[in-house]
Amino acid sequence: MGWEEAIPGYQRAQDKINEDLDRCDDFIGIMWDKWGSKPSNEPDGYTSGFEAEYYRSAQRIEAGLMKDMALFFKAIDAPSSMEPGPDIKKVLNFCQKCIDEKTIFFQDFSGVDSFKSAVRTKLMEIGWREFTDRVIAEGDNIEDDQPPMAQIDGEKSSANASGLLDDEAKRFLSAILDRLDDWDATEPSDVARLRLIAASISRSGNDETHLGTHDANLVFRHYRNADLSNQELTALLDCGVPGFEHQNAPQ
Repeated sequence: MGWEEAIPGYQRAQDKINEDLDRCDDFIGIMWDKWGSKPSNEPDGYTSGFEAEYYRSAQRIEAGLMKDMALFFKAIDAPSSMEPGPDIKKVLNFCQKCIDEKTIFFQDFSGVDSFKSAVRTKLMEIGWREFTDRVIAEGDNIEDDQPPMAQIDGEKSSANASGLLDDEAKRFLSAILDRLDDWDATEPSDVARLRLIAASISRSGNDETHLGTHDANLVFRHYRNADLSNQELTALLDCGVPGFEHQNAPQ
């Protein structure tokens, strides 16, 4: 989620953004030639929303409430003889502070293509970390070089001995069946998960389609803290693989 997606409300804008920030496991900050505006009227407060979010995230990481942080700085193209403006000075000073304190390893980029490559690599690292943590928590063993999709049919069936669907998927479907026959009773994210469940049990003879990037992102966003079944998690990974060829994998 990004700060631009914060829902308006009767409260200080930064407080609302902080609520969303506190729901995240990882923080990604992107800087160029703008420092931003003060998030409050307090004379001794943070000088920009980014600064407030950066230090809040750093404190949460140290407290074990967030997992990681990544900073990306876009190169500033300006003649050496030109005096940088106040915004650029603040960005450069913050960058130098990161260098001096040696507490966070950041990365520079020059344009859209180099940023895509850098942030995609970071997102892949986060994805593999989450997958590995979940597997370890479940007491399974994985090969370092073996992708999670490389399971044989026998392994899938043994983990699913209670029926065609895992219990988590059954509970979700039961809850859907109990809802009213009303247009507003079902959200787009619910439809996306229904499609995900269908993808998790598809067989040869079905159309070879995968859950689209938009639906996959809906599942990630609305069910990230839900108990997705192992079938669904595997299906999410399977659905993401075809998108890498076209650089259109779920984010």
